[in-house]
Amino acid sequence: MKDKNIHIIHQYLNREIDIEEVKRKLSEEEFQAWKSTLEEVEDLPKPDFDVEQEFERLQQKKTISKNKSEFPFLKIAAVLIVLLSTSLFILTYNGTDQDMTSITSSVAKEDFIKLPDDSQVRLNAMSNIAFNQDNWEDERIVALKGEAYFDVEEGKTFTVETPNGRVQVLGTTFNVASRNSRFSVTCYTGKVKVNFSDREVVLEPGQSIDNAKQKIRLVNTAKPNWIMKRSSFESAPLAEVIADIEKQKNIKIKLKLSDSINFTGAYNHDMEAEDIIDLVCRSLDLNYKKLNSSTFEISSAKD
Repeated sequence: MKDKNIHIIHQYLNREIDIEEVKRKLSEEEFQAWKSTLEEVEDLPKPDFDVEQEFERLQQKKTISKNKSEFPFLKIAAVLIVLLSTSLFILTYNGTDQDMTSITSSVAKEDFIKLPDDSQVRLNAMSNIAFNQDNWEDERIVALKGEAYFDVEEGKTFTVETPNGRVQVLGTTFNVASRNSRFSVTCYTGKVKVNFSDREVVLEPGQSIDNAKQKIRLVNTAKPNWIMKRSSFESAPLAEVIADIEKQKNIKIKLKLSDSINFTGAYNHDMEAEDIIDLVCRSLDLNYKKLNSSTFEISSAKD
């Protein structure tokens, strides 16, 4: 539970979720325990900051009161340590961020990237990869946040690092998705070695695994659904489905219900946003309303 809470706080500091999402994911007691810390670090920049400098800045802000300051400050320091080990994971290779080539896809838009060895990466919407171009011949390492499809040229070991797990291959095609705490890998050709949650699994063509069920399953598609302009879900949390719709259609969806609901189904990306929301709500017996041209609200049918 402690590791889960740390991950949620990291997501907030990394601007991946807002304060309301933090409140929804934590229990009331846990949220109150973290609330003062979150307020303290609200003005932290994104994760390319100088940690030592920020640590010093926070230390100077520390109040003199012995009754109130010490424990919250220790939590702030712990958050900074978490940022070092997770948010800044792309900097662990070859020194500083100045060595890294970073590419980010925008909302509702995919990107195609050719790596120095002619390996190809297709980035799903709102995803990022980073790699060291100068050191590529020695280490073929890509840091990924989001989702991407890889077509790797044969050669030295090719590694994809994410905050949730690692994937290693020699030459193959595979898909990796790492958003928030969710992590999944699908192999299409060749073999893929996956490390996550203290496990090591080798996938063969047509096999997939994720860190939720942690069981190898078979897939019957030649490429990921999102490349074929389609999103597919199997017992996925509603919040995950909503996040996918938001990034594909560039809209905002407010949830006025628990995220314990799971969704199984699919939608095509060329559908209108309202039609997709209607499809999801009908299958789960939920209500929705359109607040404006780009904002929707989903609530329980009882509301």
